[in-house]
Amino acid sequence: MFPQNNQSIMMAAWLKAQNWKAPKIGFTRYFISLKDYQCLRDAAPDMVVGDIAIPCYEIRSVKSPDEIQKMRVAGRALSAGMQAAIDCVKPGMMETEVLAEAEYAMVKAGSMGSSFRMQVLTHRRQLDIHPYASHARLENNAPVVIHLGASCEGYVAKMCRTVFFGNPNPESVKIYEVLKEAQNIAVAALHPGVTCGEVYAKTTKYVASQGYEKQWVMEHIGYGVGIRQSEFYPIIAKNSPTVLRENMVVDLLLPTIYIPKIGGPRITDTILVKKDGVEFLSDFPACPVCK
Repeated sequence: MFPQNNQSIMMAAWLKAQNWKAPKIGFTRYFISLKDYQCLRDAAPDMVVGDIAIPCYEIRSVKSPDEIQKMRVAGRALSAGMQAAIDCVKPGMMETEVLAEAEYAMVKAGSMGSSFRMQVLTHRRQLDIHPYASHARLENNAPVVIHLGASCEGYVAKMCRTVFFGNPNPESVKIYEVLKEAQNIAVAALHPGVTCGEVYAKTTKYVASQGYEKQWVMEHIGYGVGIRQSEFYPIIAKNSPTVLRENMVVDLLLPTIYIPKIGGPRITDTILVKKDGVEFLSDFPACPVCK
């Protein structure tokens, strides 16, 4: 059965009852449907529309102690899932089989679900746009990317690690080490008062010094994290003037360095910006795993 009233109808009824002249209505443009807009327009044809998405995201970007604690709980469940994935993963398994073990472990450890399509990826699928765990089977002598997310009462944490099977291409292992050091440099730059553009510049300078500038194609290397796995503020991007603040939470490192026929290892963590440093909410070893 469908309800006679829904969110759009109830908002419109409330607005009409106010009998305001030319009311100013703020929209968060990313998540308001056309139906919501049409219902409000019918209730107040003279309404003036404004975009309040960025102010809303700015408010969301700085976390309260309660929000941070929920993300810590999600991070602990995330670590359990990553350990389960690493323990079970082996050549010949389907990507979805590994993900099933990880997801079960996270739920047992307190996760209330993931906020995105989690990934276990063979080297052949690591540059797909918005990839997902499939029925593809993992191959020996190649990297496997494992990207997981967990949540607690609506707040999320995520993490990505890479597992190498057998005798992988040495270039692939080198790329992971470069990404790991790039993440270290980015994390060291995370301080209140620093711009996101500064963090990006320091990280990119190092990657370029290692000879991978052409393969480092992303102009953003991290996002905010909170009630969504990728918030639109802050975005750690090229030339971004956004200033980091205490108790913001970001994920680093978003991009990979992809070499055709070799793959694209990845490493990602959920990190809390503190007054005197950082805290990894996804607290799990980052050293390369070889099996």
